Amino acid sequence: MNKFFHDKVKDVSGLERLQAIQVMKDELNKLENDEKRKQVLAAKDETGNTLFHTAAACGLDHVCQFMYEYGVDLETTNNAGHTPLFTALGVNQDIKLGKWLLDHGADPTVSIIDEKSTWTVFHVGFVLDNEQVMRLLVKYGANPTIPFKDGTVPLMYAKIDEKRELLCELSRRYNRRVEKLGAYCSWCGKQPNTLKRCKSCYVVFYCDVDCQQYDWKFTHSKSCRKPIICGKRLAETMAKAKRKDYVKTEPYIYLKDATLEQELSVWKSYKKALRKAVGKHFVVALQVYEHKYQTIIVYNQDHSIHTKVFYNCDHFDWLRHLLFETSKKQVLFLWATPCDPDNGTLFVYPGKPAPQQPWNDPVIEIRPFDKGEAPVFKF
Repeated sequence: MNKFFHDKVKDVSGLERLQAIQVMKDELNKLENDEKRKQVLAAKDETGNTLFHTAAACGLDHVCQFMYEYGVDLETTNNAGHTPLFTALGVNQDIKLGKWLLDHGADPTVSIIDEKSTWTVFHVGFVLDNEQVMRLLVKYGANPTIPFKDGTVPLMYAKIDEKRELLCELSRRYNRRVEKLGAYCSWCGKQPNTLKRCKSCYVVFYCDVDCQQYDWKFTHSKSCRKPIICGKRLAETMAKAKRKDYVKTEPYIYLKDATLEQELSVWKSYKKALRKAVGKHFVVALQVYEHKYQTIIVYNQDHSIHTKVFYNCDHFDWLRHLLFETSKKQVLFLWATPCDPDNGTLFVYPGKPAPQQPWNDPVIEIRPFDKGEAPVFKF
């Protein structure tokens, strides 16, 4: 029956395919018990594909549904390591079937690992430039920043701004989702799906305004830590740089040997990125800069937002102490949001570390991501 179904469904369409499906249903119903039906559905052809793989590759969602009712394994793999979800979204790019599989428990984080590469379904969606696939997977828990086997992340291969912005948006959603896992209302202890953060410290969660007001009155007002403003001197520095009598003694932003025109161009791009991010919260990395530890650099995932905290700024000593105390790699991840885009300032929330990220630079200096060639996935 397996070979009959594989051949008919893959090679024909229309009436013959429907007849083949009906024959398979009739044959399955003739079997004595569910255990035998599971054995038939779990049988594989020479490539390791089960009937479920074949149905997923052909986009037969109704066939997948009745197979699921018979207890088929959603995580079964073929010889290439593909699960039915990998086949539906990575090979066939069938959004409807992919959503159905995810709704019924398919794992969006499953990886294909071999000697040369590591692939997730999200990686395939990225290489195929399918925004719908990427958004769907992140909605169900896929990590858009998971690295390839060589340590690079998808963002490093995004050559156009729209794609880079999409990946940053998906990463922001994923990080917020991770932080809400296991979160509860700081006042009543409940865990509804509508939890919202304290806007002042961005640490505690609340069910609603009532819980927030009660907690503030009795507890949180004493422990709420306000955000730190980073980048105060950048606007002043760039203003001084425009004066004819100003002598450059250090990089204005982060470029060592750049001309004034290049620095002003970077400054313009930075302010533009801040304006786009107004009202959004995202993860930034804090890292000690220079051998004398007199500067802390702050940057987001794609380095479109980058600023400094100088040794004579408020909170510098406390931030440096926090960085060395909490991170062996001298890199600390915190939540941030724009403060005043025109002045290049950024609110950074030090009350609680953000989720760890794989994209921090292994070197001290900030450098833009290389826009290299994306890996090639072979089906």
